[in-house]
Amino acid sequence: MRLLNTKTFLLQEFYTDVPPYAILSHTWGKREVTFQDMQNTDAIKTREDLQAGWGKVKKACEHAQNYSFEWIWIDSCCINKESSAELSEALNSMYQYYEDAEVCYVYLSDVSGKEDPRDPSSTFRVSRWFKRGWTLQELLAPSHVIFLDKNWADLGTRQSLRDAISAIALIPVEVFEGKDIAEFSIAQRMSWAAFRETTRPEDQAYSLMGIFGVNMPPIYGEGGPKAFMRLQQEIIKISDDRSIFAWVAPIGQTELRGLLARSPYEFRASGDVSVSATVPDVQHSLYSFGNNGLRIHLPLKAVPVSSDGSIEYLAPLHCVSKRDNRHLSIYLIRTEGERYVRCHASKVVLSSAPPEDLPMRSIVVKEVLAPRKPKHKQQSFSAFNFHIRPHPSTKSCFIPFQSICDSSSSDTFYEFQETQNIKIASYSLTLPKTVFLKYYFLDNSSDILEIFYLAVGNRKGIPFCALLKDIETEDTEHLFLSLMNMVANVDAGDRMQLPLKNGGLASIALQRSIPSTMIVELGYSPKDRSISPLWRPCSERLEDLRGSIPSPKLGFLVPKFLYEGPYTLSLQTISPLDFSGKTYDGQMYVSMPESNDSTSFAFRVLTYAWKYTASRRSEEHLVHIAVGLDGSLSWIDIISELKAGEDSEEMWKSYRSSTQQLRSSAILNLDGQERKAMSITAKERTNLQLGSHVLCFKPLHRRRDVELPPLLKSSLIEVLSQQLNHSSILIDSVPKSSGMRQYRETDIYITTAIESLHLLSSRMQSRGVDITQINALSPLRKPPQLKTCTIL
Repeated sequence: MRLLNTKTFLLQEFYTDVPPYAILSHTWGKREVTFQDMQNTDAIKTREDLQAGWGKVKKACEHAQNYSFEWIWIDSCCINKESSAELSEALNSMYQYYEDAEVCYVYLSDVSGKEDPRDPSSTFRVSRWFKRGWTLQELLAPSHVIFLDKNWADLGTRQSLRDAISAIALIPVEVFEGKDIAEFSIAQRMSWAAFRETTRPEDQAYSLMGIFGVNMPPIYGEGGPKAFMRLQQEIIKISDDRSIFAWVAPIGQTELRGLLARSPYEFRASGDVSVSATVPDVQHSLYSFGNNGLRIHLPLKAVPVSSDGSIEYLAPLHCVSKRDNRHLSIYLIRTEGERYVRCHASKVVLSSAPPEDLPMRSIVVKEVLAPRKPKHKQQSFSAFNFHIRPHPSTKSCFIPFQSICDSSSSDTFYEFQETQNIKIASYSLTLPKTVFLKYYFLDNSSDILEIFYLAVGNRKGIPFCALLKDIETEDTEHLFLSLMNMVANVDAGDRMQLPLKNGGLASIALQRSIPSTMIVELGYSPKDRSISPLWRPCSERLEDLRGSIPSPKLGFLVPKFLYEGPYTLSLQTISPLDFSGKTYDGQMYVSMPESNDSTSFAFRVLTYAWKYTASRRSEEHLVHIAVGLDGSLSWIDIISELKAGEDSEEMWKSYRSSTQQLRSSAILNLDGQERKAMSITAKERTNLQLGSHVLCFKPLHRRRDVELPPLLKSSLIEVLSQQLNHSSILIDSVPKSSGMRQYRETDIYITTAIESLHLLSSRMQSRGVDITQINALSPLRKPPQLKTCTIL
């Protein structure tokens, strides 16, 4: 290995008799001092871009010198990364480098020593160092670890801060008290890396080699899933621990899989999985890889799934959850003969009873390789932003005057504007997936008025646009369904032309812009010219509950966001601040604090904000939900429903000293009149997940249709008449009939720009056109007829 002299800053190689040395652990900045830079230290001092990196090297050397270390190892400058052979050797030896060091200095450039590391609001808890992949082995391997703040001041050691580090990293505190990590299951060790990130995807696998005691050549460019699969194959060669198969795919992933995971993230719920029990027959514990998959012996229990005779199989893994001693099984499905693949990969089934005494069967489980996707296809956005504007070469002859969609969101129409900015849902539940903009076209050379629709939307994650002909109907429901059918049947994509009555062509082109943003250009070409191709605290510390920060054993998985009809519910704060909270798959893991006080319960207060989204003026309201455990029994309580701005920290403190109403379920009224409510239930988990319990929200529908009294009906018509005269926007909601299966429980929202209609009316009257014959202008002549309204 190559070491750096702390006095002379000269590098020296050692093959045997390596002297005692210190080692630095840090996160890289924009520009670090490299092996090549260290060949001329005088030049480094004059380079502005290297000052931060050089300052780090000097301070590390000075700190090591203060404790009589002549040598130090720093990854940025002690490895010649231009040599692939040396880089491969260093990556495979990294764990040993840290393990053999006398001391490891962890430099935290984003942490202040003026704060208590055990304070949930401290910079120590959220330091970038705890989120990086390579720093996991740098935390585990050394015999002695010292943490230093941004000014190189001592924060404490791994031993003195073990409770805080355990809670932050979700690593059992026993690891920092001397227990050998080899005594922990493969799945549990993998879970320690689940929420860590690396700059290069392959490093998610390479950074774990030392933790599992395996070696393999790095192949940058092979991709993260393939590198991680190679890592697991190396681990299986030296271990028969079947917990390596106890992983869960991301929520919503339905594809068939093999037995191997694609990233450490898939072990995010495996932090309490034990080492698998020994299989009595040695032959049954052997694995072998072939070109057709992994050959393994597993007991299989047939599970009929449908009347057509389809069968799935539950395969016990012979390991249990240490939290509740429940047994783990996965689902397999037969493809042919004794060949199987894993199905329902986002589930690992937990059962209280041990597996039945089933015979071991020799099967082959085919590995399904992760598809390689271009970078832009790997990105995920909650919404697409469509900017619709006239093509630069087109004069203003298109006027948008109405939008039709299945959402009341204010982001579907912007009054009278040539350029429309529309948000379309990708996986967001509050936005529409398709919006139809109604345009009229007025050719300056004639009096021909033509109406057409411009559709923008998202189809299986791919944005599209389309031009559709007008449909002559006054039935809004029929119009909406017809437009949906039309857009499903046309070749909607990113380019399209529509012939107009005057012989010209309307055209649209969808242009890619910055991520999640699309620009749709609407163009026109006259009859005599061919068209050119257009297209985001509690002040009491968590340690006050116990005296130190506990390793999380129990906790809840709670939803971060819910959408129920026009109501949205989103998680705002958690009191007290959770040291071990993690977010994944749209949910939040909330750990439960422990208490030595036998008269109090372990609980947290979750503050949710709910809002009625159908009204632009609707206020946001807060509701405080206490969730906790009385021993192993879960309970919840709705404390209060308050306006935005109320302090959840004060609510937690007052509730802590009050008489708690312990119950397993409660009813939350969203509108204060018991017409829209949700049941909230605390349940014990049934699948492998982070946390021991789940918080379930279930809507309670209370709908009724009410005939409006004549007096109220006339008053509403008068209000709408005034709105037509004084407002530039008219929004009308049409409830859909219950007989339409595809869009049942869906309302259609029509937004009309009155200003656009006035402009159209004046233009047509100036040309002597009888505007009473133009259906598009009907909102100017009479208010909409109100017959019934749906009350939620």
